[in-house]
Amino acid sequence: MIIVVFTNYSFIKLHSSNSIQIQNSILALSKLNLQNGDLIFRRGTSIESRIVLLADRNAEYSHLGMIYKINDNVFVIHSVPKENDADPGYIKLESIDDFLSEGKAIRVAIYRLIQNSSEKINIASNYAYNCYSKKYYFDNNYDLNSDKQLYCTELIWKAYMSAGVDLVRNRLRNINFIITSKILIMPSSIIESKLLQNVYSN
Repeated sequence: MIIVVFTNYSFIKLHSSNSIQIQNSILALSKLNLQNGDLIFRRGTSIESRIVLLADRNAEYSHLGMIYKINDNVFVIHSVPKENDADPGYIKLESIDDFLSEGKAIRVAIYRLIQNSSEKINIASNYAYNCYSKKYYFDNNYDLNSDKQLYCTELIWKAYMSAGVDLVRNRLRNINFIITSKILIMPSSIIESKLLQNVYSN
């Protein structure tokens, strides 16, 4: 009984600490001059997040999206699997607060293109927004040859590739599954790019 109580207390304390930490991060991000094309990474607690972190052993973050501003309001364009039965599985445009809401994120980082080319950033962010507006689906097959179904890192890579910026180069990962293996773009494939600089992390 003592062990159970202690374990439950530890979980509550950890959950509370993570919640406070991410709320502080949201406050800190609100004071930053976030820009279109900025990349926002998060570390989640879902089963999918844990699978990504197990597969991508170099990673501190399990998911990412792209900052997109509309009338000074900050949104995130990102691709995730269906979250419930009512979710069609389209690429999402959601507020940064929703993207970092409790249960979805315990850590966050912002990366920005070092070469501050507004033309390239506009091309990349417009590509990502068009994928959202055209209701492209999350790519459950993780197939890099499909441009109308995209998983999270694939969306970001192809968005910047459309502007002539390769954030991945030769950092594709060969991930082994139970009955097959796939060549994938993992979060670490992008975060290790020398074309990006970290402007915030917690």
